Amino acid sequence: MPMKWDIPPTPLPFWLDEHAELRADPEPLTKAEFVLKCVDEIHRALPDAGPLQRFQVAANAIVETGWGRHRKGNNLGGWKINKRTAGTGVAWFRARGNKAEGATLDDYKGGDPPWCYYRVFDSFAAYFTAWVNAFVPKAGAGRYAKCGKQFWAGEPWFDDLIEAGYKGENTKAHPWKSIDDLNEIAEEVATYWAQREVGTQPDGAWGKLSREAAVAWGAAKGLQLNGSFDSVMHVLSPWPAHVETKPVEVKVPETKPVETKPVETKLVETKLVETKPVETKPVEVKAPESKQAEAKKPAEKPAEKPAETKSA
Repeated sequence: MPMKWDIPPTPLPFWLDEHAELRADPEPLTKAEFVLKCVDEIHRALPDAGPLQRFQVAANAIVETGWGRHRKGNNLGGWKINKRTAGTGVAWFRARGNKAEGATLDDYKGGDPPWCYYRVFDSFAAYFTAWVNAFVPKAGAGRYAKCGKQFWAGEPWFDDLIEAGYKGENTKAHPWKSIDDLNEIAEEVATYWAQREVGTQPDGAWGKLSREAAVAWGAAKGLQLNGSFDSVMHVLSPWPAHVETKPVEVKVPETKPVETKPVETKLVETKLVETKPVETKPVEVKAPESKQAEAKKPAEKPAEKPAETKSA
């Protein structure tokens, strides 16, 4: 955990409305409750985004908030308020800043000031809408334009977000751990969601109870599932409303062909049957018959030779 400044609150910047400060902390949520709330609110905020993108946006919020521990004001990304976003009646909250090693009040050494001021959002959906518009915009130029283009095309985008400076210079220089963490958490988010859909207790780990629930869930729909996570995601769209209207969008099940590849290899193995006729070709078998005919000729020649000796 980073070290925090330990000094009394400093005077407010002039552009903050002192009467609009949010002081109350949010109500507690379990890990599963936070994850699924993110999933549901992202669905409302980003109906046009693909399934993987939605899970990844949720994963980023999980990283930023420490699985929902730091989410005051529905601010799921540590998004600071400034002159441009502040104003009369605009809510905000304050928190102690992270103190860099060797920092003083005259030199923060690249860390936070003693007190930081943050934006407040009406809901998770409001936060996600603002976040997407700022960091993965559908159109336009600017710092995050490339990231937005990749995101809405369904292509890898988080590396472009890091390259644009979203995570700071240290992560920009060494991005792979952040990218791997995001993808791993995104899969866990999808697991929480799939568990809820099949009617088992969401815990982020697909085990025996999840498999049994998946089989029963599939049977109720007239489907024969093997109970695996992939088999469920092959049926589900990331949100039930899209199952019938956009089944093609279920890109997560693209891992299924990997499971079915053994079937393809079996077809290759069956080609051996085709080689059997080659071994039993009657035409080729006749070839030895011609050899037998040739073999008879030498047998006749010895018969002629004794005849020659007799005449001698």
